[in-house]
Amino acid sequence: MTDSPWVAEAFTVSIATSRDVVGAAVVLTKAGFEQLKATGRNALIRQLRIGLQQWFELIVLPRKWLLLDSMLLTPQGKIDAHLLKTLLEADHQKLPQVQSIAVTHDSVELLLRVPEELIYFPDHFAAYPILPGVVQIAWAGYFGKLFFTVTQPSLTMEVIKFVKVVKPGDELKLTLNRRVSPSKLYFNFRSEQGTHSSGRLIYPTRHGEHL
Repeated sequence: MTDSPWVAEAFTVSIATSRDVVGAAVVLTKAGFEQLKATGRNALIRQLRIGLQQWFELIVLPRKWLLLDSMLLTPQGKIDAHLLKTLLEADHQKLPQVQSIAVTHDSVELLLRVPEELIYFPDHFAAYPILPGVVQIAWAGYFGKLFFTVTQPSLTMEVIKFVKVVKPGDELKLTLNRRVSPSKLYFNFRSEQGTHSSGRLIYPTRHGEHL
């Protein structure tokens, strides 16, 4: 896959579903990000799959993809296979589809797609489904625990704001920022329409432990 001018690094994992599926975490080059911006995610992945067909049978080509600006690593500097697999095999009846990820030391930016099949939509509401605010907060906490050292539930929340509704099929950019003292996780869901929701989750601080 790294033969492509759009791919700097790639890592694949096997995902156990009703049948084995291959998932791919791909770090894009500058040219890859330019292609992503020009053609969109689905078209880029389709071209990458076409390039792989000369080497592999269709059945073993990746079916789930993560597009990254850098590879996700453990504190020891190794590829974080567990985190990548967790993201690739997420239950999309309860969690969003992660389209791409950008990580810095104290922040994470995730491009998410809101699946139409989420279990929350039929009851909220059948005629006009929107994503409940409590689910948005839960998603912020879920991804905070994945990317930062958060081992306990949040104690409380601050300045929670719900500005625009989130509908099935929406694409959202979730930005998470951590603050160590006091232990807070700032979250912001936004799209081309503007901010949908934002707020802060407050966590207990133990000696030697921080966000």
